[in-house]
Amino acid sequence: MAVSGQVRMKLPVANTMPGVHFFPYSYCTRCPVGLTPDNCATNCVSYLEHALQDTHGGVPRPAAVLIELVQGEGGVIPARPEFVRRVRALTHDWRRE
Repeated sequence: MAVSGQVRMKLPVANTMPGVHFFPYSYCTRCPVGLTPDNCATNCVSYLEHALQDTHGGVPRPAAVLIELVQGEGGVIPARPEFVRRVRALTHDWRRE
């Protein structure tokens, strides 16, 4: 339940797993950060990267990053391949630190 994005479903459930954070999904047609498809360039990953590198942002390095490769709640929206590649590169780099 903690990783579900449906807030109304989580409200009646007490004591869900702490430390779960949500970030924008790569849906350039309805860009969550207000860009257009022609200038998006999967900036959702940049948002994630900056949030995790900000030492005063309140988001610690996660134990895992979960991605829905095909988002189902907002329609059938496949993740952009470049988005998935950049998230994978970001998490792969953490193993070296």
